[in-house]
Amino acid sequence: MRDSGGNLVLFELVQETCSRLSLKWNLEDLPRSLLEHILVDDEHKLLYCYVPKVACTNWKRILMILEGKWNDTDVLSVPASLAHSPGMFRNLSTVSKEERDVMLENYHKMIIVRNPFERLLSAYRNKLEGDLPSAKYFQVCI
Repeated sequence: MRDSGGNLVLFELVQETCSRLSLKWNLEDLPRSLLEHILVDDEHKLLYCYVPKVACTNWKRILMILEGKWNDTDVLSVPASLAHSPGMFRNLSTVSKEERDVMLENYHKMIIVRNPFERLLSAYRNKLEGDLPSAKYFQVCI
């Protein structure tokens, strides 16, 4: 145990469970769509696996500023649509196996998680409540 948040305990529990059940995974077995969720920042040697509805818009905005893709230091000045635009970030699906292996060995890795019920409520509020264009789209669909 390293922190009071239980993060290391959870990591060890996952490893122990996978080992006990003889579960083995290989990065090559993952579908391309999952590798697209792992963003690459070569300058800062960072791999960021984003999870929708877990602050991913703000973290993408931060990465844009860090990588010099936005000329302001105010994170909220970056339009959300721009942070999510295709091709804005390099991702693990675009690199060779050899390059990916080097990155996985040497880069810092980051993923942010959230209570699943909070995430579900956030998605509901974001997609179905309010007057934003995205909310209107989903309100009409349902």
